[in-house]
Amino acid sequence: MNRVQKLPVSLLGACFSALAVMSSCSKEDSVAPQPEISAVSVKSEDGAKFKSNALPVVHPTQGQICQWCLPDGYSLKNQNGVIGLSNANYLFGNTATPWIHPIRVSADSPQTFLTVGSTKDNGGQVGIYVSNLVYGQKYSFTYRVSTMSVKNASGLGQSPYAYSFHVKAPSGGPLAYKNTYLAGKENKWITETIEFTHDNANATTGEIKILLSNFSNAVAYGNIHIPADAIKLVNQ
Repeated sequence: MNRVQKLPVSLLGACFSALAVMSSCSKEDSVAPQPEISAVSVKSEDGAKFKSNALPVVHPTQGQICQWCLPDGYSLKNQNGVIGLSNANYLFGNTATPWIHPIRVSADSPQTFLTVGSTKDNGGQVGIYVSNLVYGQKYSFTYRVSTMSVKNASGLGQSPYAYSFHVKAPSGGPLAYKNTYLAGKENKWITETIEFTHDNANATTGEIKILLSNFSNAVAYGNIHIPADAIKLVNQ
């Protein structure tokens, strides 16, 4: 026959107190620390609210140089167009098609840039994906454009200059688009800035739209340079 030894009441009370403290500690230890959250409110595509303090993301015009080489998030909208990354010496990096009058390279000159071709009946249309946009936030987008003539690969003649660039921001506003006319400004970089307020409460992404115009039947080339910090916050 097993005998159960009784413990004094005071000792039992101390044991229960110790168990309660241990139980409380174990519960507290099981709760993971919560990360700090920014005070900027955003809505995702499915409408769920979340927090973010990230700046908008647009990929710069840099990478491998070739025809059809594009940075992430860039797309050609017209099926019969031509596009790729070039440098200051050659169209799409092809030594058979040098620029006739290359843009003079300086310390702040782009090493690579996006080149799009355009004809009278087939304007060059480019879309650029932008992410991490915040509803109601105002932004500025700064970029550079240029047009240069290129020696034809056949060795006969050269391409005409492009007429204009039209750049439109992902959202609206009185300064959300700009036409840049290139006549008299050939073979040089032109810096432009547009401003927009993100007006889609159900999305954090958008698209910058670019159109290169040309009045010639022959292909003309326009260049656009977008740096990594092209989009900045505008204090309201």
